[in-house]
Amino acid sequence: QTGTAEEVAWDLARQGRRKGFQCADPVALNDIDFSTLSKLRLALIVVATTGQGDPPLNMRRLWQEMLWASIPKTALCQLRFALFGLGDSHYREFNYTARKLHARLQGLGAEPFVRLGLGDDQHDFGFEQELDPWAEMMWTELANFSPQLQCVMDAASTE
Repeated sequence: QTGTAEEVAWDLARQGRRKGFQCADPVALNDIDFSTLSKLRLALIVVATTGQGDPPLNMRRLWQEMLWASIPKTALCQLRFALFGLGDSHYREFNYTARKLHARLQGLGAEPFVRLGLGDDQHDFGFEQELDPWAEMMWTELANFSPQLQCVMDAASTE
């Protein structure tokens, strides 16, 4: 857990500000609870997979809250989100955390406004090979919404 996701989140926040979006400073997913997440309208999430598909330590508290069976399937129906995962395709569970989080957000009513991005450290150009075109697509789609963007990130890194 080297901080790559945190670095990517800060880069995206700065990029968004240069494009005229009002991005909040990124925060670790453990620094918000489900109640806070349920109040967001728009979120940009960067998350890494560690080890053999495990969520990073600094998102586990929120992840455990998101798994509560008592949460209504419409709890996040007001949330539109973009999610970019950092992973390594040499591992069997490539970007497993990003895939699980994406599915759980949708299962709670949140709607992605851009496809799930899956960066791969093993690519010849690293995860940026996927991040750069994904980010451009994400900013284009985001321009259809309010310029208010809450940047939420996970400060862990890749495997």
